[in-house]
Amino acid sequence: MLASEFFVLMLQQKIVIEVRMKCKKCRSKALKIATAEDGVTSVALKGENKNQMEIIGDGIVDAAGLAETLRKKVGYADIVSVEEVKENAKNNKSHKEKNKSGGDTPVCNKQHEFEQKVVIEMTMKCDKCRSKALEIAVAKDGVISVAFKGEKKNQIEIVGEGVVDAAGLAETLRKKQKVVIEVKMKCKKCRSKALEIAVGNKGVISVALKGESKNQIEVIGEGIVDAAGLAEALRKKVGYADLVSVEEIRER
Repeated sequence: MLASEFFVLMLQQKIVIEVRMKCKKCRSKALKIATAEDGVTSVALKGENKNQMEIIGDGIVDAAGLAETLRKKVGYADIVSVEEVKENAKNNKSHKEKNKSGGDTPVCNKQHEFEQKVVIEMTMKCDKCRSKALEIAVAKDGVISVAFKGEKKNQIEIVGEGVVDAAGLAETLRKKQKVVIEVKMKCKKCRSKALEIAVGNKGVISVALKGESKNQIEVIGEGIVDAAGLAEALRKKVGYADLVSVEEIRER
């Protein structure tokens, strides 16, 4: 590996984007869009009116592309800054914030009664799993910041306004879900296309053809798999598709 390539991999980049977000639903959507970007390890709402997004990512995050997506799907968005994260500065900031608050959780706030910080440790085997975990976390009501912590990035730190349902969130992250969809697949090419669509869904860890005629797709995913969205995509790109079942896999 070249030294320049190693530098790009090790670089942590901080992007601040000002976004017009009129409601909580807009904030949640903006956070979800940001967490879907490759390499993103932390997303937080900043500023007095929570109208700025601070995104930290490993490697080079496409700031211009992200701002463009936010403009299209949320509202006016403008890049405020793009800079390298300095390790020393980051550690000093974290230390100051901890001292200022007097602890980890809850944190007092002038605008709200308090902000709560939840840290959940979990097994995330790949970047796709991490992306899915971030997506699940930012979808919770009141969440304003989500970040990976720990040396192995195996902890998720969630900060929310008011009380965050920590137990419910941990349960959702822990879940494995099985989805079975019946699909009209006329040829091998259709089957291959259907499998490709299924594995492209976030959180999916297993896809298999089932049934005597191999006309059913069994999808297993970590967290919540968008079964309805997957069925719709299969209808559009392969053929008639109907949801047969959606169930939680209980660990023995």
